[in-house]
Amino acid sequence: MENIEQKAWDRRYPIVGSEKGQVLGDLVKKFNKKNILEVGTNIGYSAITMAINLPDHGHITTIEIDENNAEEARENIKRAGFTDKIKVLVGPAKKILPILKKNYDMLFLDAEKEEYLDYLKLSEDKLEENSLVVADNVKMFFEEVSPFLDYLADTGYYENMTVDFGFDAFSVSIKKSPSRFHSLHL
Repeated sequence: MENIEQKAWDRRYPIVGSEKGQVLGDLVKKFNKKNILEVGTNIGYSAITMAINLPDHGHITTIEIDENNAEEARENIKRAGFTDKIKVLVGPAKKILPILKKNYDMLFLDAEKEEYLDYLKLSEDKLEENSLVVADNVKMFFEEVSPFLDYLADTGYYENMTVDFGFDAFSVSIKKSPSRFHSLHL
């Protein structure tokens, strides 16, 4: 992980980094997530962070638009020993999301900020009850992600909170059942 962090720092690649990565991993572990969908692989740091905290039978499907980043992510995933847990799909998420067939219990968004709402809407029918929806950069890019945050707040389908890191924040939401309300506590 330190090697990936150093490469990202040297190239000025935006990755979640160790502090946010710790929280992301803790969410996977605490809520026992098994099937994760990630939009925005970059070079694989967050996918690996989540995979470390998956149960033995857990799996991550991650989408990356850039072929070079996807190839580097695959190499990092291989070096980390998670090729059996992480599948990297290459292409625009808005084209890939509609054709995915399986259900997921967590969605992690860290791609084009203006498209977070589109990614969520294209994934909603694949998210099970009690699925986590975690979005990065909701403080740094507040204006760009506002439609996404408004949707989470206004639909009544999600229980929401923010994990603030000072310079930035995660939005963390649980998809609720229409008939029950589940309390979100970290």
